[in-house]
Amino acid sequence: MLELRKEWEDSNSLIVRKARIEALILNIEGVLDVSNVTLNGGTENISLKEFEVPVLKEVVIE
Repeated sequence: MLELRKEWEDSNSLIVRKARIEALILNIEGVLDVSNVTLNGGTENISLKEFEVPVLKEVVIE
């Protein structure tokens, strides 16, 4: 996820993309599949405005 934060650092506006998060999770050793990923309780990408900062608060693995 550090890689993603570095990409966002130089952007005025950004979209937190569910597909990008899923791809990063799939690159973790031992992870075979990803399903039911939500961002802020929803399934849509999140558009952030200038000066808004995405913060990881919780990851639930079932």
